[in-house]
Amino acid sequence: MTNPYQSPEPTSPRPEHDAEVLPVKSDKRMRRIGYLLIELGLVGIFSGMLFTLYQMVQTFVVIVESPAPRPAELAEGVSSAVSTATIATAGGGLIAAVLIPVGVVLMVKAGRRHRTKGNNSSGRPDG
Repeated sequence: MTNPYQSPEPTSPRPEHDAEVLPVKSDKRMRRIGYLLIELGLVGIFSGMLFTLYQMVQTFVVIVESPAPRPAELAEGVSSAVSTATIATAGGGLIAAVLIPVGVVLMVKAGRRHRTKGNNSSGRPDG
């Protein structure tokens, strides 16, 4: 007599289940690409901040090197350096805002696919 609470044994392998399970290389590659995107996003943030610091130093150089500072000339030099610094910061932040979430999503997908490989057709872990 069979147990009514036990799921029936599959008579043939399910091809749709096999299609979900991809090679391990694919997961590793996806994870590597995710790490790379996150690292590039962080480089974008830090390079934007570094360029901002450089432009702020240039702003003070403009102030110090003006022999007899006229407000109009001084304002032009300072505004040029500050606007360049703002663009650099915004560019680095924009790069990071795109690359970091995409990298995290790839890593999460790779982790989920990796966990799915260890499960049988009933959704319970093997063992």
